[in-house]
Amino acid sequence: MGILRTLRRWCWDWWVPPPRPGALYFNPREVIEIMALKFKVHLPAPGASDVVSRRLVIFRNDDEETVMLTADAREVYIVAEQDVLVGVILCDIDDAGNESESSPMLQFTAKDTIPPPAPGELVLDPSVEELP
Repeated sequence: MGILRTLRRWCWDWWVPPPRPGALYFNPREVIEIMALKFKVHLPAPGASDVVSRRLVIFRNDDEETVMLTADAREVYIVAEQDVLVGVILCDIDDAGNESESSPMLQFTAKDTIPPPAPGELVLDPSVEELP
């Protein structure tokens, strides 16, 4: 037992545990707030009864996104950042895979035009009195 105890002590003295990680802190240098706006686009009804799907192409500045929709889709929501140029094109696809001509492009710039709600009613507090 004496040799084992001495060996453990000797190994323990030489064994250095790895350093314990300290606490993590997040210190943002700058807060960037990006405003995203949500727009509702109403889609026209398909022009033929054999339409099975619709392809919606959304352009945001230089980005392009394609969304496949069902034939009964009548509205879609588009999210864009403030001051982004947005374009939307719709195309119908029938059961044979034929594609219609694209709709005229709906184009707009994402702007926040909705004012905030009116503030609540002002209240007078007559309980405060100040004497000169």
